[in-house]
Formats: sequence, structure tokens, C-alpha cells
Amino acid sequence: MTWKRKPVVLTICWLVSLAIANYVGGVIGFGQGYGTHAALVATDAVGTVGVLRLLRAGRSTEAVSALERHLDSQIVSDVFGQHAYYSPYNLWLRTIFGSVPVKGDAFLLSEVLKYREEFPPMTGNADLNSRMMEKLAVYRNAPNPMTRK
Repeated sequence: MTWKRKPVVLTICWLVSLAIANYVGGVIGFGQGYGTHAALVATDAVGTVGVLRLLRAGRSTEAVSALERHLDSQIVSDVFGQHAYYSPYNLWLRTIFGSVPVKGDAFLLSEVLKYREEFPPMTGNADLNSRMMEKLAVYRNAPNPMTRK
């Protein structure tokens, strides 16, 4: 190899290795994010225990209020957040499952919309309530991916 070609080859190799390192780092980080989510599920369990204790103590109004607040926080998290499923670092999962999880999410959010139309959000913030309902409205009549055509 001539001296003039060595810098070009080295630069190309460096750029390729940089792209590979970026992708591998993203895949590792994405996996760690899912691991963190799994660990945080315990937090939901504690919240459920609190609601169950309220119900067993006969304090159903407080239990419903706690569940409504929890639902509103889940809605805000889901409809205002970015859907990580489309991350390029999640390519392996998208290759295996395709768009099924996203379609399932849309159907589930359509069920949440039906509930929220019957029982409006309880955030105490009219602007947030209207924005939440506006974001949920796009899921109206989403098809159930589990039913066969």
C-alpha cells in the first residue's frame, strides 16, 4: 500500500469502527433501559398494595382517586413520550415482532380513551386534561390486533 492511500484507509476504518461502536453502545444502553424498567415494576406493585389497603379499609373513594391519578400519569407518560419501540437500537426486536406491539398499544389506548370519555381526567389542570384527551383521540377506533379478520 502506498503512503498516500494509508491515511484514507485509516480514516475509513476509523469511521466504520466509530459507527459500530455507536450502534453497539446504543444496543447495550437500550437493553439497560429495559432492565431498569423491569426493576421499576416493583414501584407499581407498591402502589397497587396501597390501593388494596384503602379498599380493604372501606375507603373506596380514596382508592378510586388514587387509581385515577395513577391512570392519568400513565396516560401522560405514554401519549406525550416518544415511543422507544422505533429506536434504531431496538432493531432486533422490531425485526422479530414487526409492528404488533405498536398496534397493540394503539388498541389499548383506544380503550383508555373510551374510559376517559366516560370519566374525564382528574389532574386538576384543564389545559393538561384537554391536551391529554386530544392526544388520546388519535387512538379512537384503533383495531384490536388480536382479532382475526
